[in-house]
Amino acid sequence: MKLAGLYPIYKELLAKNETYCVFKFTKNKVGFDVFFDIGQTPYKLGFLVIGNNFQLWLNIERGFVIDTNLKKADYKRLTEILGLKFNKDNKFSTFAFFEEFNAKIPTSIPNIPERHIKNVLVKYFKVEDEDKLYYDGYIDWDKTNIKKGRKPKNLEKTRLLFPMLYNSIKNKNISIKYTATPNDFRDNGLLI
Repeated sequence: MKLAGLYPIYKELLAKNETYCVFKFTKNKVGFDVFFDIGQTPYKLGFLVIGNNFQLWLNIERGFVIDTNLKKADYKRLTEILGLKFNKDNKFSTFAFFEEFNAKIPTSIPNIPERHIKNVLVKYFKVEDEDKLYYDGYIDWDKTNIKKGRKPKNLEKTRLLFPMLYNSIKNKNISIKYTATPNDFRDNGLLI
Protein backbone atom coordinates (compact mmCIF):
# COMPACT_ATOMS: atom_id res chain seq x y z
CA MET A 1 0.00 0.00 0.00
CA LYS A 2 1.23 3.49 -0.83
CA LEU A 3 1.09 6.15 1.92
CA ALA A 4 0.99 9.16 -0.38
CA GLY A 5 -0.02 11.33 2.58
CA LEU A 6 3.57 11.16 3.86
CA TYR A 7 5.00 12.91 0.80
CA PRO A 8 4.24 16.54 1.85
CA ILE A 9 5.79 15.93 5.27
CA TYR A 10 8.79 14.24 3.63
CA LYS A 11 9.34 17.31 1.41
CA GLU A 12 9.07 19.60 4.44
CA LEU A 13 11.61 17.52 6.40
CA LEU A 14 14.05 17.78 3.50
CA ALA A 15 13.49 21.54 3.22
CA LYS A 16 14.13 21.98 6.96
CA ASN A 17 17.14 19.62 6.83
CA GLU A 18 15.56 17.40 9.52
CA THR A 19 15.42 13.63 9.76
CA TYR A 20 12.15 12.94 11.58
CA CYS A 21 8.91 14.34 12.86
CA VAL A 22 6.17 13.33 15.26
CA PHE A 23 2.47 13.78 14.63
CA LYS A 24 -0.70 12.49 16.21
CA PHE A 25 -3.26 9.96 14.96
CA THR A 26 -6.41 8.77 16.73
CA LYS A 27 -8.38 5.61 16.03
CA ASN A 28 -11.19 4.27 18.24
CA LYS A 29 -10.32 6.94 20.83
CA VAL A 30 -6.77 5.53 21.07
CA GLY A 31 -4.10 8.20 20.70
CA PHE A 32 -0.92 7.40 18.78
CA ASP A 33 2.25 9.42 18.44
CA VAL A 34 3.41 8.62 14.92
CA PHE A 35 7.16 8.82 14.45
CA PHE A 36 8.18 9.32 10.80
CA ASP A 37 11.93 8.82 10.40
CA ILE A 38 13.81 9.48 7.15
CA GLY A 39 17.20 9.36 8.88
CA GLN A 40 17.63 5.66 8.15
CA THR A 41 17.09 3.39 5.18
CA PRO A 42 14.51 2.10 4.70
CA TYR A 43 12.52 4.93 6.25
CA LYS A 44 10.61 4.01 9.40
CA LEU A 45 7.11 4.69 10.60
CA GLY A 46 6.38 4.03 14.26
CA PHE A 47 2.97 3.98 15.92
CA LEU A 48 3.51 4.61 19.63
CA VAL A 49 0.47 4.35 21.88
CA ILE A 50 0.15 7.16 24.36
CA GLY A 51 0.06 5.79 27.93
CA ASN A 52 1.13 2.29 26.84
CA ASN A 53 4.32 0.53 25.82
CA PHE A 54 2.93 -0.80 22.53
CA GLN A 55 4.98 0.03 19.45
CA LEU A 56 4.27 -0.88 15.85
CA TRP A 57 7.12 -0.22 13.43
CA LEU A 58 6.90 -0.39 9.65
CA ASN A 59 9.51 -0.06 6.95
CA ILE A 60 8.67 2.49 4.29
CA GLU A 61 10.00 1.36 0.97
CA ARG A 62 10.63 3.45 -2.15
CA GLY A 63 7.51 5.30 -3.24
CA PHE A 64 6.21 5.42 0.38
CA VAL A 65 5.01 1.82 0.16
CA ILE A 66 4.34 -0.24 3.29
CA ASP A 67 3.41 -3.86 3.85
CA THR A 68 -0.01 -3.90 5.54
CA ASN A 69 0.33 -7.57 6.50
CA LEU A 70 1.39 -7.41 10.12
CA LYS A 71 3.05 -10.15 12.12
CA LYS A 72 0.44 -12.17 13.97
CA ALA A 73 1.54 -10.84 17.39
CA ASP A 74 1.47 -7.21 16.17
CA TYR A 75 -1.97 -7.70 14.61
CA LYS A 76 -3.34 -9.25 17.80
CA ARG A 77 -1.88 -6.54 20.02
CA LEU A 78 -3.11 -3.74 17.75
CA THR A 79 -6.67 -5.10 17.84
CA GLU A 80 -6.45 -5.34 21.64
CA ILE A 81 -5.15 -1.76 21.90
CA LEU A 82 -8.02 -0.58 19.68
CA GLY A 83 -10.53 -2.46 21.86
CA LEU A 84 -11.72 -4.66 19.01
CA LYS A 85 -13.39 -8.02 19.55
CA PHE A 86 -13.19 -10.82 17.00
CA ASN A 87 -16.12 -10.79 14.61
CA LYS A 88 -15.95 -13.30 11.76
CA ASP A 89 -18.50 -11.27 9.77
CA ASN A 90 -16.60 -8.00 10.17
CA LYS A 91 -12.89 -8.74 10.52
CA PHE A 92 -10.44 -5.97 11.32
CA SER A 93 -8.55 -4.99 8.17
CA THR A 94 -5.05 -3.60 8.50
CA PHE A 95 -5.41 -2.28 4.95
CA ALA A 96 -8.46 -0.25 6.03
CA PHE A 97 -6.58 0.90 9.17
CA PHE A 98 -3.67 2.24 7.11
CA GLU A 99 -6.03 3.67 4.49
CA GLU A 100 -7.73 5.72 7.24
CA PHE A 101 -4.33 6.68 8.64
CA ASN A 102 -3.15 7.83 5.20
CA ALA A 103 -6.22 10.06 4.85
CA LYS A 104 -5.53 11.65 8.26
CA ILE A 105 -1.81 12.38 7.84
CA PRO A 106 -1.33 16.14 8.32
CA THR A 107 -0.26 18.08 5.23
CA SER A 108 2.53 19.80 7.16
CA ILE A 109 4.57 19.02 10.24
CA PRO A 110 2.47 19.95 13.27
CA ASN A 111 3.91 22.09 16.04
CA ILE A 112 4.25 19.64 18.93
CA PRO A 113 5.95 20.88 22.12
CA GLU A 114 9.62 19.91 22.29
CA ARG A 115 9.11 18.49 25.79
CA HIS A 116 6.54 16.02 24.45
CA ILE A 117 8.81 14.95 21.59
CA LYS A 118 11.73 14.40 23.98
CA ASN A 119 9.49 12.30 26.25
CA VAL A 120 8.55 10.17 23.25
CA LEU A 121 12.20 9.77 22.28
CA VAL A 122 13.34 8.78 25.76
CA LYS A 123 10.46 6.38 26.37
CA TYR A 124 10.54 4.54 23.07
CA PHE A 125 14.10 4.84 21.80
CA LYS A 126 16.11 4.15 24.93
CA VAL A 127 18.66 6.85 24.19
CA GLU A 128 21.92 6.58 26.11
CA ASP A 129 21.89 8.29 29.52
CA GLU A 130 18.16 8.93 29.19
CA ASP A 131 18.14 11.23 32.23
CA LYS A 132 20.60 13.56 30.44
CA LEU A 133 18.69 15.46 27.76
CA TYR A 134 20.21 18.94 27.81
CA TYR A 135 23.14 20.12 25.72
CA ASP A 136 26.32 20.49 27.80
CA GLY A 137 29.02 21.16 25.25
CA TYR A 138 30.98 19.06 22.82
CA ILE A 139 34.24 17.16 22.42
CA ASP A 140 36.10 17.40 19.14
CA TRP A 141 38.08 14.17 19.32
CA ASP A 142 40.39 15.21 16.47
CA LYS A 143 41.62 18.14 18.60
CA THR A 144 42.38 16.14 21.75
CA ASN A 145 45.31 13.95 22.68
CA ILE A 146 42.89 11.17 23.62
CA LYS A 147 42.68 8.34 21.11
CA LYS A 148 38.92 7.98 21.28
CA GLY A 149 36.09 8.86 18.97
CA ARG A 150 32.41 9.52 18.84
CA LYS A 151 30.18 6.57 19.65
CA PRO A 152 27.24 5.72 17.36
CA LYS A 153 24.81 5.97 20.30
CA ASN A 154 25.91 9.55 20.94
CA LEU A 155 25.37 10.50 17.32
CA GLU A 156 21.92 8.85 17.28
CA LYS A 157 20.92 10.65 20.48
CA THR A 158 21.98 13.93 18.90
CA ARG A 159 20.04 13.15 15.73
CA LEU A 160 16.90 12.57 17.76
CA LEU A 161 17.23 15.45 20.23
CA PHE A 162 19.01 18.11 18.17
CA PRO A 163 18.47 17.48 14.44
CA MET A 164 20.11 20.72 13.28
CA LEU A 165 23.18 20.08 15.43
CA TYR A 166 23.29 16.51 14.13
CA ASN A 167 23.43 17.78 10.54
CA SER A 168 26.39 19.97 11.46
CA ILE A 169 28.45 17.23 13.12
CA LYS A 170 27.37 13.97 11.47
CA ASN A 171 30.51 13.81 9.31
CA LYS A 172 32.89 15.00 12.03
CA ASN A 173 34.50 13.16 14.94
CA ILE A 174 32.58 15.19 17.52
CA SER A 175 30.66 13.93 20.55
CA ILE A 176 27.95 15.97 22.22
CA LYS A 177 27.99 16.11 26.01
CA TYR A 178 24.66 16.00 27.83
CA THR A 179 23.53 16.96 31.31
CA ALA A 180 20.43 16.22 33.37
CA THR A 181 20.18 19.82 34.59
CA PRO A 182 18.74 22.49 32.32
CA ASN A 183 20.63 25.76 32.20
CA ASP A 184 18.78 28.53 34.00
CA PHE A 185 20.63 31.14 31.87
CA ARG A 186 22.76 32.34 34.75
CA ASP A 187 26.43 33.11 34.38
CA ASN A 188 28.44 33.79 37.53
CA GLY A 189 25.24 34.42 39.43
CA LEU A 190 24.03 37.16 37.12
CA LEU A 191 21.00 36.76 34.93
CA ILE A 192 22.03 37.28 31.33
